[in-house]
Amino acid sequence: MGITSTLADWVTRTRFEDVPDDVIHVAKRLVLDVLANAIGGSSTSAAALGVKTLRSLGGAEQSTVLVHGFRTSAPHAAFANVLMAGALEADDTPLQLGHHAHTAVLPALALAEQALVSGSDYLLAVALGYEFGIRVALAARHVRIEPDGSVTRSTTGNGVNYVVFPAVVGAANGPRWVSAEYWNDAAVESIKARVRTHVCEQMDKAFFSELLSGPRRRSPHSVRVVTKDGRTFERTGELAPGDPQSPETYLDDKALIGKFRQFTEQVLSPAAIDAVAETVMSLDSVPDVRTFVEHIARGSS
Repeated sequence: MGITSTLADWVTRTRFEDVPDDVIHVAKRLVLDVLANAIGGSSTSAAALGVKTLRSLGGAEQSTVLVHGFRTSAPHAAFANVLMAGALEADDTPLQLGHHAHTAVLPALALAEQALVSGSDYLLAVALGYEFGIRVALAARHVRIEPDGSVTRSTTGNGVNYVVFPAVVGAANGPRWVSAEYWNDAAVESIKARVRTHVCEQMDKAFFSELLSGPRRRSPHSVRVVTKDGRTFERTGELAPGDPQSPETYLDDKALIGKFRQFTEQVLSPAAIDAVAETVMSLDSVPDVRTFVEHIARGSS
């Protein structure tokens, strides 16, 4: 049996009862986090253009485009929802393996809605899809340490602007990060012109050596601010907020629901926010996944 057949056999044979309870709970958290990004990202210009194009293409009314509420073919709905979820780049991501949580959560949701499956079956699909994606990414080995000690990796974007600029001007985390109003703000333009980033070779080598040798425990990083009068403020850390490696940085359920509320409050009513969060965190007892899709549609109308 080849690798593809082995993976396909594993996916088709796995049942909900085979998955540990803690993994199912993580799947619920993934769903809630991805929904936060999709709903929050629905107002971005890139997502709006993509949704407009997909609406014009038509399609069988099989699945729902979140927030916008119209139904189209399952592939079109999955694409539109993934496009919205990727707009903020604030979704869960395995370290250095790319943003693929939304590609596990949202295509599965479109197909689950079309097939009228239960919440437990949907969670199983999410868990399998996420696991599958990670295994393929790990096999790709797009990061490696060369014999001379240098680090070779695939080209990735630099997301420091999403962290530094909002913090300096006091912008709340979430959809405002990518709004035209925010990025055209004079204060943001001024900060953008003065921020410089560079790779610390020592941190970089330690980071990727640990990543390739086993379970990664640290994410070394440093921020330095130099004021006009010559003062320097610097902070170096080993873990970032949201990192599950430490109790101090792990985003627990309460904090995750807080993120969901913050990302969606401009789109959903308070009642809809509570209903979606409650439904997602109890998905294994939901007989029909359309329940929380309807909450989103009604709450954003």
